[in-house]
Amino acid sequence: AEIPLAGWLLSTSNRIRIIAEGKSCLTEAEAADAVEGPTPSPEQASGGVTSVAALGGATLLTLDTAHGLATGQRLLLDGVTCGACSQEEEDMFNREHVVQSVVNETSLVIPVGFPDGEYPAMTVDSATWRRSDLQTYKDVRVATAGRYLVCWRAQSAAISATASEAGVLLVTD
Repeated sequence: AEIPLAGWLLSTSNRIRIIAEGKSCLTEAEAADAVEGPTPSPEQASGGVTSVAALGGATLLTLDTAHGLATGQRLLLDGVTCGACSQEEEDMFNREHVVQSVVNETSLVIPVGFPDGEYPAMTVDSATWRRSDLQTYKDVRVATAGRYLVCWRAQSAAISATASEAGVLLVTD
């Protein structure tokens, strides 16, 4: 089975642990005996960036693969550079964005704008994108029906005190 997890600024270093109901995500509670998996790293849609360009008061972002995103969903950009602009202007691109509109399967609009005639010439040679509001954990197998807590933490090395309850997994016969 798969477990989709929604949030914001999610990354492939995030981890989940499925524990017995009645235990706490804030302790080192072992994974429930009846549960196998999930795979350690979650899957997230991602790829390269082909171009960024001014589109009115926003930015047209063209990606190298189909993005599967809808208006209101989030993606994180990284590696967009500019030889003649400030760090602040680069940082306007290299962060999380909400999709303002979808143009087609490889192009979308994000709310990054500059005054008319002042849009910087951006370079995307090593730029990447990653969906940052949804990740999927695969290969979850549960042998016994019941209620289980799904615990989430930002990375595998994080201490349990930083874990939080992401939801409940209800398995029926």
